[in-house]
Amino acid sequence: MPWTELLSLLAMLAGGCLWFDSFKSREAGMRAVRAACAAEELLLLDDTVALASLRPARDDAGRLRLRRV
Repeated sequence: MPWTELLSLLAMLAGGCLWFDSFKSREAGMRAVRAACAAEELLLLDDTVALASLRPARDDAGRLRLRRV
């Protein structure tokens, strides 16, 4: 397998992993928003959470992670 094909496959795999991880984060955000709205007796109108930024940041343990806002 040529290097270009291998690098292309690795890039697609990395993109797929990032997409899947972002999807899990979106679902966690939606659960938190629904719970907060239910606690305040509010209605979530558009039923969505949007990604404003994605950048590297350190977590509480000092490990480098992707920060999603």
